Amino acid sequence: MTLPIGQEVITATIASGQSLSDPIALGAKTLVAVAMPTTWTTAPLSFMASVDGTNWLEVYTNVGANLSLVAAAGRLITTDISPWLGLNLIKVRSGSVDNPISQGADRVLGLVIKPV
Repeated sequence: MTLPIGQEVITATIASGQSLSDPIALGAKTLVAVAMPTTWTTAPLSFMASVDGTNWLEVYTNVGANLSLVAAAGRLITTDISPWLGLNLIKVRSGSVDNPISQGADRVLGLVIKPV
């Protein structure tokens, strides 16, 4: 598969029995889509971010809503890039901040990123 110049796919893994991925560095790129595994345990996606790699905060939109994506197995989910501008370190959560949902096995999500 050939991606547009500068665009790449990095992975986020949510381990079996967990609801939160390890940190993912976006660098000078922004998230544009998420490729969901075909074996996803039904749950939306929500996110945490860090500006220093130590302190992690919930990601909210500019209108005060927790940033979440409707997710399902085998989907490619496109995103509005504006919430991701300037974020370098993120974690992906299965479920919401109030209702994290553990995955039944390791789940690998493809994060499509591109330069801003």
